Amino acid sequence: MTLAEETKRAAIRELIEKIHALKVTIDEKFQQKAAKESRLNDCTSGYEIYITELRNRRRDLEFQIRRVRNQIMTFQNPQDEGTAADAEPEEQPPLPPEPPDQKGNTLSQTLDNDTLERKQAILHHFARFWHPDLITDRTNPDLMTELNTLFVQSKDEIDMLAAIRWDSAWEMPGKSETLGAQWERMVDWCANLQIAQQRLENQLADVERHSFYPLLAEWESRENKADYFACLAEDERKQIRQLEETLGILQFQFSELATGGKDSG
Repeated sequence: MTLAEETKRAAIRELIEKIHALKVTIDEKFQQKAAKESRLNDCTSGYEIYITELRNRRRDLEFQIRRVRNQIMTFQNPQDEGTAADAEPEEQPPLPPEPPDQKGNTLSQTLDNDTLERKQAILHHFARFWHPDLITDRTNPDLMTELNTLFVQSKDEIDMLAAIRWDSAWEMPGKSETLGAQWERMVDWCANLQIAQQRLENQLADVERHSFYPLLAEWESRENKADYFACLAEDERKQIRQLEETLGILQFQFSELATGGKDSG
């Protein structure tokens, strides 16, 4: 072995170590993201069960109260007709909370040819070791099934590479691959994994920016999580009762104005 070859092999080993370290970090971030999304989904589900219908009812009552107040103002000041109605924008009932963004979990985009070729190159590399039809001590049908799924579902070679489980096949040279070509592939994989790591960090930040994330933190701080939503629901019911009473009074006042007090006699 020449000095040049030994230098290339040392550089490849160094890249493999760097790639493995990146994979460890990426796998940890995948787990963190999945755990946060699962907890956020649980929190959102609890909110849906206990709160959403009540909160929509409360907001509907608030809207009705504003409308009746505007009617009273318009009736009392007919010259200002239209002004009262325009004083406050009508608030539409809120939409159900959106679930956490599941980036990269499903994919139906049309891939460009370059991306498809890069994904195929990754597929072919690992299939050489894992495909069950091959006679090799590294054959792994489970990893091969995962690989095929990732090839179909990943949006590009970066996401595909990031999700492939670590195995000795990562360290192996490709078929008829020279040391120089293996080094270039490793450099490319390393760069892709660095991008993948940044993507995951951005996705984790997106989860934490979700509108329900502050509620999740409060919910998780309680020993009895069901009681937390039950308490929120009771607060909503109290507000609803107060608003219903207010609405009834306003509707009576408007009826009195509209009929000139005749009904009360």
